[in-house]
Amino acid sequence: MNKEPKPKASLSREDLLQAFDPVRHLIPEDNYNQFLDRVFSAIEIYLDLDEPSRVAKELREMNRICQKPNYTLLNVLGDISKSARELLDGKAPLPTLPNKEDEAAIAELAKEIRQRIVVRMKPLSDRMGYRLIGRSKAGRHPKQRLSVLVSFTAAAYVNATGEGYRRQWDSDDDLLFHQILEKLFCALGIKASIDEAIRRQQIPPR
Repeated sequence: MNKEPKPKASLSREDLLQAFDPVRHLIPEDNYNQFLDRVFSAIEIYLDLDEPSRVAKELREMNRICQKPNYTLLNVLGDISKSARELLDGKAPLPTLPNKEDEAAIAELAKEIRQRIVVRMKPLSDRMGYRLIGRSKAGRHPKQRLSVLVSFTAAAYVNATGEGYRRQWDSDDDLLFHQILEKLFCALGIKASIDEAIRRQQIPPR
């Protein structure tokens, strides 16, 4: 049974290139690199809009594991966002990650991480209260973020092809832009209706 893709915290240009390979023929070859550049910029903007809440979630996950250290901490550290990494590194980078079999070294690493991300507060009745470093500001609402991504991608598509785009139920055409968004949503682990995302756009179909 196939698992649903998880939302991505980052996507490299190489990953995007691979994701778009099946639909590359839908964009004129002379305009393809420019189209890819614009979509990649749209992805960066989309991910940055949720940066505060994503970093806070990453820090909470690290703190949870660090309280009972195990090898999964290494997996989390290998997949954190750039902003979370910068907060962790602070004035000095974290030590080299240990082997996943070295429980003592992992425990020491967990201790080091908690010293960097936990801000001590005041004693509570049964424990020490604390908060984590980083901004607590919530990210933009998911639908607003998605609208930004689709809008920028739509602009890149229209600019590269000179064509418009429609929702599935509005047309019997080949829905070329629909196919492109399908690959993009899959690459980013976005679970949302493509038709609904297109419907929210302010640019009317041509």
